[in-house]
Amino acid sequence: MTAVLTNKDLKRGSFDEATLLANIERFSMTDLLRTQKLTAFLCVRYVMNEAYAANTEEEYFLCLGNVLRFQPHLSMKDLYDEYVAWEEEKKTTGFVVK
Repeated sequence: MTAVLTNKDLKRGSFDEATLLANIERFSMTDLLRTQKLTAFLCVRYVMNEAYAANTEEEYFLCLGNVLRFQPHLSMKDLYDEYVAWEEEKKTTGFVVK
């Protein structure tokens, strides 16, 4: 069973992708971006997905520039490749996050 986490927990430690995904609906995407080392998958499909932004201000903050700023291990190519893969997946499966 996966632990139930909140935004406060994000500031106290690092969590693996499966744990983050299991709790994604509970997090502020801004806190997630600022506190955790994320994969391109999480950044493209959740953090930069306006459906997960809490409000317009957060939606504005969750842009490519800030993702690259807070996730320096990722490159623009990493994010682009994930975006293309997600678009292809949506075309072939009809799958859409949220």
